[in-house]
Amino acid sequence: MGSMSKLAFLCSLLVARASPLAEEIDVAALDDECAEGSCALGLLQKDPTEERRNWIGLIEGNGCPSGGRISCEKIGNMRHFKFPAGVFTLHRQVTVPANTIIEGVSNPNDAGDKTKKPDYAGQTVFEATVGVSDHNICYCQNLERSWEPLSPRNPYHCQDLTNRQVRRLRPGFLMYSNTKVKNIAYQGKDTLRPSDNGALCGGGVFETPGCVHNQCLFPRLKTGDGRPVSGVRIENVRMNDYASDPNLASQLAVWVAQTTDTGTPTRDVQVKNLVAMFLHADGFNFH
Repeated sequence: MGSMSKLAFLCSLLVARASPLAEEIDVAALDDECAEGSCALGLLQKDPTEERRNWIGLIEGNGCPSGGRISCEKIGNMRHFKFPAGVFTLHRQVTVPANTIIEGVSNPNDAGDKTKKPDYAGQTVFEATVGVSDHNICYCQNLERSWEPLSPRNPYHCQDLTNRQVRRLRPGFLMYSNTKVKNIAYQGKDTLRPSDNGALCGGGVFETPGCVHNQCLFPRLKTGDGRPVSGVRIENVRMNDYASDPNLASQLAVWVAQTTDTGTPTRDVQVKNLVAMFLHADGFNFH
């Protein structure tokens, strides 16, 4: 799927089922706030209100608190979080650990008319507070002309990208094994597709762990633990028509990243009833 503009689409996709993969995630190490001393440049101003980001700690932690506006129910080894109507902001990519469900208050998509904008006062909305606004930003370390070999006249866009910067550049959900997100709306804040993402390398609202570079040329650059996952469900999601500015959006909807494990790829991913009103790049990419 090529570049999209003001297009609503519905997709239901199933990749062959497999047994879940176990993984351990150091979620404490994920909350960076530019811990390396340098943030990715070209990001729009983030929302300073800490209260609107408290939900991230609930999801990335290992607890299941029953009180508060966001409820959690533990069923076997699954944590099921239920969000009320309201706007919940995110300033980076949020890890959805294995065996976690995130459910909003209701389906934001009209069954008869997918282009119909919902009453957002009654919806669960996740809104990015950072976005790419610099066409020349370092995004995935592609060659300046990705279709040509490396040479003095065709260098990499950059060679100093860090994993923390990657998380800041890709606000959204990083899905691990046996996870589900349903009944939510999402609003991105990117204003353009950067040159370094010309040979697409990610930026999806929903991603799975894997390489940052689209050919895994830099093994140190990875999202999450970089390993394949299985059992991912995305259902009843609406993207990029909550904001009043029609130019604000995400790069793409779903990015299933390539991993360095060539024997066991990511599998068993379902996307159902996802409507995107605007995207700067592609819609769905599976590797």
